Amino acid sequence: MARGLNQHGDNLSALNGQQGVAILSHNIHKAQPLTSELMSYPERRPLRVESILAAYKGVEKQSIIAMPGATAAFYMLASAFRRKVEVLIYTPTYTGYCEAFTAYGHKVRTCVLDVNYAVVNQSIPDSVDVVIVGNPNNPTGSYANMRAWIEAHPQVLFIIDESFIQFTDEVFSLRQAAGEMDHVLVVESMTKFYGMAGVRLGVIYGHKRQIEKLRRFQVPWSVTVTPEFLEKRLAESDALLQAYLEEKAFVLKGLDALGIEYIEGAANFYLLKVKDASAVYDGLLAYGILTRCLNDFEGLEANVLRVAVGTHFENRAFLRALKALKDKKGEIL
Repeated sequence: MARGLNQHGDNLSALNGQQGVAILSHNIHKAQPLTSELMSYPERRPLRVESILAAYKGVEKQSIIAMPGATAAFYMLASAFRRKVEVLIYTPTYTGYCEAFTAYGHKVRTCVLDVNYAVVNQSIPDSVDVVIVGNPNNPTGSYANMRAWIEAHPQVLFIIDESFIQFTDEVFSLRQAAGEMDHVLVVESMTKFYGMAGVRLGVIYGHKRQIEKLRRFQVPWSVTVTPEFLEKRLAESDALLQAYLEEKAFVLKGLDALGIEYIEGAANFYLLKVKDASAVYDGLLAYGILTRCLNDFEGLEANVLRVAVGTHFENRAFLRALKALKDKKGEIL
């Protein structure tokens, strides 16, 4: 049975005990296994981690705060407002934004877009205090220059989720602009690209006045990565990006050869457009391939699957399974 985005992509119970050949339902980069550096205690306040990230990302260290993951950043931001605010979220997008701000009693309204996710063409109602946007967006993979749109609405606080920005050329990143404008905060996950989801590391970039206020809500010991481990991982960035780009090109070439329609997007996943997403999901699952069925997502047309770029072994297994499905049940594709 197909599962939508209300189930996390790491929901391995969907395999029902069978050995998974390829886990392509979450968006964690399949990098090298983690090692013994994680035996050390992290910093009580992650000042060295923040300094390392600030230097690597080219921002001032006063403009960055480390968090135990991007989702934790959204919950902290939701808790930091002194009054209840009106939040506008453009869908389809990551459901965690709505969950975080709803949990703290804020008024959340949604604007449903299509798969192109053209937020920069949207007007913003006068009553809105906060706008949350993913760039690149999950699950559509859309990626756009948002700076002019944001500058045109200085009365609104924009929270831009750049958790998948490292899979792009980063030309539209607003992390540096966030340090210059006091109505922009940028959230970035540091675990997806580096394949270390269990470590929990995310950051918020913003004007130093905003960041100083947020430090009151930073939980001690919550960032679990050590500075030494982080430095080693950052040094591998170029190699990781090259390996990812090669694998994405490989799998998309395979989809072209099979004649399967897809939307590439800018992140480390792509959308398959099929005739019966539930049947394709179940068919792939029978081969040990776990994907994400998006049939329950507002704004996405029916029969769309999100598939992550995996290892070469996983991508080959996925393409073989897809070919087998096409040969046996071509009507569902």
